[in-house]
This record gives sequence, C-alpha cells and structure tokens, in this order.
Amino acid sequence: VQMNATATSLSSSGSMVQDGEDDVDYKPEVDYYRLGRYTGALIRQMVLIALLLKGFDKLFELISNAAAIAQYVAPWMRYGVAYLLFAFLSFKSGVLNPLDTRRPTRTEILEVKRPSWFPPPITFPIVWAIIGFVLRPVAAVLAWQAGGFAFLCKPLLAYGLQLSIGDIWNNITNVEQDLGVSFSAVIPVWLSSVYVTYEMYKVSFLAAKVILPLPVWLFAASCITYATWDLNGRKPLLPMM
Repeated sequence: VQMNATATSLSSSGSMVQDGEDDVDYKPEVDYYRLGRYTGALIRQMVLIALLLKGFDKLFELISNAAAIAQYVAPWMRYGVAYLLFAFLSFKSGVLNPLDTRRPTRTEILEVKRPSWFPPPITFPIVWAIIGFVLRPVAAVLAWQAGGFAFLCKPLLAYGLQLSIGDIWNNITNVEQDLGVSFSAVIPVWLSSVYVTYEMYKVSFLAAKVILPLPVWLFAASCITYATWDLNGRKPLLPMM
C-alpha cells in the first residue's frame, strides 16, 4: 500500500487538516487597532499640550493685568517659568500620553543585535541630557520671545508635535519592541524635528540654530534604527496582528 507523504493532524475543532496547510493559507493582517491607538494617543497628547500652552498664556495675561501682582514679577521670572515649562515638556511630555513611553534600559539596548558602529550606550543619556536641558528648552524660549511671548503659537505647537511623535516611537521601540514599526515610525520623528526647526527659523534664526543639532542627531538615530532592523530579520514595517 502506498502511503500518502503528506501527514495529517487534528485541528482544534477536531477536523483533519494537512500539516503545513495553515502555514500556506495564513496571511498576516495589519493591526488597525494598534494604528488607531497610536493616532488617538497623538491627538490626545497634542490637545493637552495645546491646552497647557493656552493656560500659560492666560496665566501670564492675568499676572500682567493684575498690578498688585505684576510689580513683584521680574522679567527674568517669566523667562524662568517659560524655560521650566519647556524643559518639563522636553523630558516629561510622556505623562500627557496614554501610552507607556518609558526610555530603554542599558540591558534592553544591549539585548538587541546592533551594528558594529553602534555608539557606546553611555552616549545616549549624555546626548539626550544636552538636548533636553539645553537645546530644546532654550530654543523654545527664544521662539516664545520672538513670537511676542505667546505660548500657543505654531513654533511651540510644532515643538509639542515633535515630542508627541517621539513619545509614540518610545512606546513602539521600548515597550512593544517592534523593530519593523520602530523603523517606520522613526521617519516621522526625524521629519517632525526638521519641521520644528523650520517653524522656529521663521520667527528666530537663533532659535533654529540652537535646535538644529536635534534633527542632525535624529538622522543618525534613524540610521541606527534602520541598521538594527536590517540585522534583526527585517520585520514588517506595519503593525501586524
């Protein structure tokens, strides 16, 4: 008796299926729920940032109109409050995002296969400290000053947009650890840094010069993300179910 070379097995429902049949018929589908979750998180965070900026506009307006208070508020205090706001957003904008936006640990960085030219892990906290404490908030203060001391304005909304997209990328890369979607998402992260530099340039050339290292650094980070994706099996660029 000639035996059939194709083995059979019981499916979960009890019916007989040929081995390999599921693999042939299975086609991964795009996870639109995850895409919607990213979009919803971005919209929510931007709305909250816009409300926060508008709230500071109202606060400063109230102080200016209250003579009894305004006489005790020196100009440097206003600049100090503005700097603290922008520094807070630079480092803690993720608190306004419903997703987990934590940064990677040193162990997580080393667990993934990286290109040979990957910089030492200590490089990242140093660079981000300079960007977070100096470049971003100082450029934002300069744009705020050049824009007539208005918090709710295009350059600062662009500032918030760049932070919001970066927070979503942190979730994809560090929490979901999806290298394919991470590579796709790092492109809008870089483009948003170019956009905020451009918006700041329109109101203050000095602000644009101060924040210019951000898109340069993020371009390098994008190259690292691509190389990491390439070395780790080129996973799908869209979230899959």
